[in-house]
Amino acid sequence: LKQLLFNKLKESESMNEYLNTFLGIVDKLLEMDIHVSNDLLAILLLYSVPDSYDVFRCAIEARAVH
Repeated sequence: LKQLLFNKLKESESMNEYLNTFLGIVDKLLEMDIHVSNDLLAILLLYSVPDSYDVFRCAIEARAVH
């Protein structure tokens, strides 16, 4: 769980690589019968990306409000 909370996308890492890592951690948690809600996973994912993704983050947040 700690890995999921503190995992951050590095500027040098591709989003695809990061998503594979993120989802791999989620899969490991599920194997241990630890379930994390999709809403919490979305929040963790949005706030684990660097500031260069602010436009993306804001767009997703705005979509969630509507």
